[in-house]
Amino acid sequence: MKNTYLKISKNRPILLGAYPQGKNGEVKPVEWLYLFRQNPDTITLVSRYVLDFKKYNDILMGVKWDRCSLRKWLNEDFFNAVFSREEAELILESNNAYKQGGRDPWGSLGRFYSGLDDRVSLLNRNIMEETDVYGTICFPTEYAANEGRLSGDDAPCCYWLTDRGEHDYYAMFVDDSGEVNEKGAPLFNSDMGVRPVITVRTNGRMPDLKPVCDHVFCALGKNHGRKSEDPWEFEYEDDGDDKD
Repeated sequence: MKNTYLKISKNRPILLGAYPQGKNGEVKPVEWLYLFRQNPDTITLVSRYVLDFKKYNDILMGVKWDRCSLRKWLNEDFFNAVFSREEAELILESNNAYKQGGRDPWGSLGRFYSGLDDRVSLLNRNIMEETDVYGTICFPTEYAANEGRLSGDDAPCCYWLTDRGEHDYYAMFVDDSGEVNEKGAPLFNSDMGVRPVITVRTNGRMPDLKPVCDHVFCALGKNHGRKSEDPWEFEYEDDGDDKD
């Protein structure tokens, strides 16, 4: 069996998958940013832009991440639409939605989600605090701005986190200044963006990647998070034939 890995260039966005991003729904490669390394052979990435606007849950009821419609959409509709079969093989199931750095954003409830793995998830409060994402603004694509009924894609926007908010019917989000709003917004609010998180397999021979906010396109006040004029393609590296 051939093992395919993602080869990464230092301090460059990774293009993996494709999703509508243009004003008229033109499909373009999705740009991902390095978030953190889980082990020598896997890293976690977050989308450079808010890619869409969705409700946390389509039905007016109090649910947590494990049962919300947004999780189902990300792991089914979004995943199948964005990634080719070859790309999908790079993406690993991971528990990014709940655990990071040994801390549990759900407190005692976390024990019920120890086996909850997603191929696509969202950021959570702990990841925001323990990485350099906290305090950095994020912009929508032109397509997402239209879906969110925004005036344009030239201003930062809010996007969902997985964490429960102040009430059962609320979930936390990141506001347009990059701060975590712990009170949260109603789950059926359609004005919140979606910024996916994935974990991918690499070849273990990785450059010294910088965290998200050290990139010129995501640091506060630098380039205002605008789109790169010089996109970089990702490369597959075949590790050869391995027998099962």
